[in-house]
Order: sequence, then C-alpha cells, then structure tokens
Amino acid sequence: MDKTKSLPTTSEEAKEYACFYTTRIKTIDETTREKQESEAFLKTNMPDDIQDFHRKQLDGLNKLLLDDDYLNGNYHQGIDPILFELIEWRAMFYAFQSVTIDPQPFDQHAFFQQWKVGGAYAMYSSLGKLLSRNRQDKSLRKLWWDIMDFVQDTEDLEEVKYISEQLDENSERFSNKGSKALFFRNKVVAHNEKSIDADLKHLDEDIRILARVWSIITMWSAFPMMFPFRENSQAFSALESFYSPEDLTRLKSKRQEYLDLVTSWCKTNLITNQEEKRSPFGSLSVSISVASK
Repeated sequence: MDKTKSLPTTSEEAKEYACFYTTRIKTIDETTREKQESEAFLKTNMPDDIQDFHRKQLDGLNKLLLDDDYLNGNYHQGIDPILFELIEWRAMFYAFQSVTIDPQPFDQHAFFQQWKVGGAYAMYSSLGKLLSRNRQDKSLRKLWWDIMDFVQDTEDLEEVKYISEQLDENSERFSNKGSKALFFRNKVVAHNEKSIDADLKHLDEDIRILARVWSIITMWSAFPMMFPFRENSQAFSALESFYSPEDLTRLKSKRQEYLDLVTSWCKTNLITNQEEKRSPFGSLSVSISVASK
C-alpha cells in the first residue's frame, strides 16, 4: 500500500503535509550512509547540542530503515525532484536550442538523438505526474487541492483563487483542450494516438504556473531551498570532446539563463505580474569584518 498521510485539519498540519509530499525521499543507501555518519559523530567529543541532534537523527534513521513501507518502495518520489528534473531537462534543451554549433552532434550521432528523445519523454512524463487528477497520485495538483484553504489564510487571496481555478478538476486549463503540452503528453508520450511534434514554448507556459504554485507552497510551508539545481559545469561534464570550450561557455550561459527565468517565475505573482523579493531559493552570503585595535 502507498504511504500516505491523513488530510490536514490545521495550518501546522497542512505545512507538515506539504513538506511530506514535496520532499524527496532518500534512497536506502543514502539513509544507511547518514546513519553511519551519525553513529561516527556520536563517538566524537562534540558539544552536547550537536550530540543531541545526531542522536535524534539516528533514532529517526533507524526507524526509517525498519519501516517495511520504506524498504518496499511504498513511499512517493516527492514533488520537488519531479519538478526540478523537469526544469533541469528543459534548461538543457533551451541551451542546445539557443546556441548554434557546427557540426551539431545531435545531427551526427545516434546517442545524442536518443538522448533528445529520452529527454523529451522525461519532461512530458514529469508534467503528467505533477498535473495528475487521480486522487491516489501524489501530484502537485492534488497537494494544492488538499492545502489551498490553509494557504489562502496568509497568501495573496486573489492569486490563490486564480491558481485554484486553473488546477480545478473541471478546469480546461490543464487538459487536452487547454494545454498543448499536456495534449502532446497524453497523445504521443502516454499513448500512441498522434505523431505530432512538441513545441517546448507550450511546455514553458505550463512550467511558469507550476513553478509559481510550487513556490507559494514552499515559501508558505518550509525554509528556502539551497542549491536546487546542478551546477552548469556538472550539467555539461563529459562533453568536452564534442564541444569547444567557447561552445560550452555559451551553452552554460544559456542554461543559466533559463534557470534564472524559472527563478523569476517562482517569484512573480500570477495576478499582478509583479516580482516579489522573497524567494523559495536561498543563497549563501559571506561578509568579512575587520576589527580595529
């Protein structure tokens, strides 16, 4: 049976509920490694507060590793990694589409051609997961349905109403009729009904709204996320033999351009179209002060 939580009845429960369904579930190997690290910390002479932290963490990790639902894969994937992978793939496509390269490996090598097809399928599969109407799915759409009454207590009421209308079960916005991206997913990716080409600009139209929905939920329920996306150097690693240093620099720049665009979407009110100062993403800042004698 899928691991689920009861519907929230208070704002605090709703925030915990949102965190449960958005957070990525660690793999068994990751949990085991964290357990070993906490056990090692407890053998050191660390301060009591740090010891207490790792003792509590170790207790939780041990319980998780004894949870049959966890061990049997009955937990959901988490909404965060599904959305981030969609954005990561789209950012890569955006980069390759924005930079003219001659000769183009995508025209010459079957591996690159298969990568392109696989990436497209991954993007549209993620879109379907995020927008699923199925009440059993842990989709972003269902999460919004479950917590929107609590979110509207502190967020912009008009924007919350607008999002609720867009994500409503009977709304045409995210349907075959209202979303060309979802139409492509349903007719080409999920079923063998059409042989049409995808227009990624239509996908961006949906990502813009989904990114803002996710952003509102995250800013309302949790702390800002640090480093949600891969570094540009990591994203294009191992491609040095196919692209020149100049081409890779341009590709990295265009990928970052798309990630910056998504960050702006996350911060932009869907009603006023004004960008807010607050963000679902955190950043590190270092300040140096010099004490005078």
